[in-house]
Amino acid sequence: MVVLATGMFAVAAARTVMGGEPFAEWTLLASAVRIAVPLALLFVGFGSVRAGRQAAWILRVAVATTFAAHGVEALSHSPQFVDLILIADGHLSQYLGGRLLFDEPSTRTLLTGIGMVDLGLAFAVLVLRSRVILTYMIFWGLLTAGARLLAGGVEWWPLALERIANGGAPLALVFLMVALRRSRAAKLAPLPAEEPTASDPS
Repeated sequence: MVVLATGMFAVAAARTVMGGEPFAEWTLLASAVRIAVPLALLFVGFGSVRAGRQAAWILRVAVATTFAAHGVEALSHSPQFVDLILIADGHLSQYLGGRLLFDEPSTRTLLTGIGMVDLGLAFAVLVLRSRVILTYMIFWGLLTAGARLLAGGVEWWPLALERIANGGAPLALVFLMVALRRSRAAKLAPLPAEEPTASDPS
């Protein structure tokens, strides 16, 4: 897991340093979930409640970081995001036999809204333990991964696979929160009373 996390970090750092793409300087932050998930799984493997809590915080900070980075890119109307929405919308309209839903101005307006929501979620996931918020993040992360396939077809599957972690990390956090809650409830539950044996005086 450490090797996998290190590899993800190295790839993201290389993209950040090499640049060449819009918002390349945000690549490392946007890749936080892909780096953090292997580390969180490593902590979960220790099997202790304390390690589970540490894993939950690793995931929580990583999810917040990734959504915040994407929020900044969306608010800045990243050309990659604009193209993704326009291309996916064009393909979707062809499949459904309808007309385009977005042009470039409306796409930029949509990205402004998306960016504000992403930044709000990034803050909220750090201060609230809400499954509703995490459920939305799961949905949105998987939707944006699927949008790559809609825009680029199966040729874009590596891009979609990379971004599955954007929904997978909050999903893992939900499962971890449930497990920690059950563990805490089990510790607080009263022990069953021992039944007297035949040798006990009555």
